Amino acid sequence: MIHSLDRPCTTLPAPPAQALAGHLSRRYGQPALSGHLTEPAAKAAKRRLDRGQHNEPDPDISTEVTQQQKVLTLFGDYVSNTWWPRWRDGHPHSAYLYGKRIEKRILPTFGDLRFIDLDADRVGDWKAKMVAEGLAAQTINAYLSLLGTILNAAVDSDYLPRSPMRRKSGAGRVEAAKNQKAPRREVWLTRTQLDRLAGAINPRYNALVLAAALTGLRWGELTALRWDDLQLTRPFDDGAVAGPARLRVVRALSDPANSGRGLVKGPKTEAGRRTIALDQETVEALSAHRKLVGGEEWDFVFTTPGGSQGPGGPLARNNFWRVWNRALKDAKLSRLWQDYGGLHFHDLRHTHATWLLARRVLLVAVANRLGHANPVITMMVYAHIDRLVERGELTADELGLEGTE
Repeated sequence: MIHSLDRPCTTLPAPPAQALAGHLSRRYGQPALSGHLTEPAAKAAKRRLDRGQHNEPDPDISTEVTQQQKVLTLFGDYVSNTWWPRWRDGHPHSAYLYGKRIEKRILPTFGDLRFIDLDADRVGDWKAKMVAEGLAAQTINAYLSLLGTILNAAVDSDYLPRSPMRRKSGAGRVEAAKNQKAPRREVWLTRTQLDRLAGAINPRYNALVLAAALTGLRWGELTALRWDDLQLTRPFDDGAVAGPARLRVVRALSDPANSGRGLVKGPKTEAGRRTIALDQETVEALSAHRKLVGGEEWDFVFTTPGGSQGPGGPLARNNFWRVWNRALKDAKLSRLWQDYGGLHFHDLRHTHATWLLARRVLLVAVANRLGHANPVITMMVYAHIDRLVERGELTADELGLEGTE
């Protein structure tokens, strides 16, 4: 056990409504339908004529004609006019990000191809080009996943007999379409490095940095916090941390455009809805933050400074990046972890998990505190940390931590 460690959904103003630009908003045109029937369909038609059924439609022929028309449909026409409108309406908070991905790389490559012309080689060539461009493995995998989702929907609607990304046996993806192996991210802060970062950042965001590293909350969870989610006079022990206060995680900000304008909603899973303990350092940081920024019980804890348009609103990651990068430079952390693209805000969450594991906190308690659905997820994400700890290659002392039991 560690003692010194560290309403309803609300819709925020959405990004300006606009038609998605580029390929997704244009018509691809309708495919020409071949007038030829397959041999079995032609024989069935002849039998009907022989029986004198000249004017009655043949359901088998009708079905085959429909299927022929579908496989000759242009992929871009299907995505723009059939799949996208349905998917967008069901996923309004993700539409901006996914729309940009479709416009940028999926439709320019596959938009003018008929479904019948799609195959694993084309998908593999597309993936290979992204690899050659130097795109991050996570980015490539996100594009592959999105394309797979679209193709699976097309299969369900009889545009394709089988996704070209899937093996004929149905056992997983074809080799050319498998996910790109992502390098293991080994980025975390020591206690001294966290203190330098917290001291270097604009005072308005000092508590945000400390809260992220000392609670493990995600960006979306932190930016959706309201003052009435904090219970600073109620002690709590969540199995990983024990402290004089507690915090309820009941919502998260979904903001794919990183604009600060998005949807505040409940956590993705039931495990994400949780209560965690706050240690004394976090309580002091949050109390000092409230004295600095003020706010009513229903106001967000972390906001922009505001300006001519009125009080500050939810933090926009796009704007915060500038503050973050300046702080990394001032704290002399900007040149570290270059192999991983530098220190990301999400690495504060990884730092928290690393500190807990280094202090030998039970995995199930770590999973509950992080909001993972089960400890298996935690083990998969942090298996490399656990191995380092077990081997004695990463210790609480090396991280500059105190207060273990």
